[in-house]
Amino acid sequence: MNRIPFAERILLASTTLFLAVAPFTASAGWRAATLIAASASAAFLVARGALAVPRPLPRALLVALAAWCILAIASLAWSVDRALTFNELRAQLLYGLLAFGAFYVASDPARWRLWWKAMLACAFVLLAAEVSREHLEPLLGTREWDGGGGAFSTHLVILAPLLLPLAWPTEGGTRRPTLLFVLALVVLFYAAWRTENRIVWLAFLVAYGIAAIAHHFARECRPRFDGARYVAVAGVLAIVVLAGFTAHYRAPPADAGHVLPLAGIEADLRPKIWSLAIERIAEAPLLGHGYGREVLAPVFQGETPHYGNHPEVRHAHNVFLDVALQLGWIGEAIFIAILAILAIEFARALRRRETCPAGILGIAVLGGFVTKNLTDDFFYRQNGVVFWAVMGMLIGLTRLREAR
Repeated sequence: MNRIPFAERILLASTTLFLAVAPFTASAGWRAATLIAASASAAFLVARGALAVPRPLPRALLVALAAWCILAIASLAWSVDRALTFNELRAQLLYGLLAFGAFYVASDPARWRLWWKAMLACAFVLLAAEVSREHLEPLLGTREWDGGGGAFSTHLVILAPLLLPLAWPTEGGTRRPTLLFVLALVVLFYAAWRTENRIVWLAFLVAYGIAAIAHHFARECRPRFDGARYVAVAGVLAIVVLAGFTAHYRAPPADAGHVLPLAGIEADLRPKIWSLAIERIAEAPLLGHGYGREVLAPVFQGETPHYGNHPEVRHAHNVFLDVALQLGWIGEAIFIAILAILAIEFARALRRRETCPAGILGIAVLGGFVTKNLTDDFFYRQNGVVFWAVMGMLIGLTRLREAR
């Protein structure tokens, strides 16, 4: 350990610490500091030739990312809220790029194992801490430590596919007991149930469904999963039941007699918000109103319900509508291209035994995260940077250089 350069220790510590603190609400300063430290140490090691960097990213992905950055920065010229756009260029664009780049450059099997363990362990710690805070409120404060149901349920969607390696053999070929994965799944479902979020269950289905399809088509390259069919059937049944009860639990009293999955959905505010968003997109269809999820917040604030403790409505609550509002249909096309290129790269990784696990995890996380953001937009703050960090580390694992 003493032979490891100081910069490499900083890289390992900062990337791991970032993943540990990122899901906590009050971690903005820590997220920024750890990403800057990770990026600086990675750049230093690459410049010195002391880091085994993965193969270069696909040219198409680099072009799409560059186009996205150029358009976002250029939107300062026509933004309806330049101060917000300028701030979001740092908070979202810069930190997202740093997260993707640092974890891509630093990705290797040894670091991945540490990152994976840190993400799962710290999510469990956060869940336990939030349960304790809730029961001891107001002694431990009244503000959620996990960012609230929307943010934490989104983090759970990122983590859901990352539970799969608990059921896969280790790199040495040792089989792990499937029961370990099942127990982790129970904790995941309990955590999701606590958030009272509805679409999280659909996102789980999509993520695990994509993982199952990818696992099937990988054939001889795929990792072994004992009892997969039984776990899949039980998991789907559990998700459907929990989704129904969540919808019923969140339904207003007037909907109490409705069929469970439909309860509360008819009264949902989103169709009205989406209609308003479409109207605003038509006002600036090509280039949008300026970068930043809440660039048109004053337009949406008037749609906030006045009953109960409803959070303020500040954006379109759909990631694709939000992107079109910000950067127009040109930005929408670039955004979809980035997601499509990532999906294609993960699918290509299924062809090789060494990269197949990362390919399965990557395409499952991507599918689940996009699904989760169809009724909200958490390509934002801690969820956004964690997503790009996970994309960076997994795409890096699919492009590791072969040992000579």
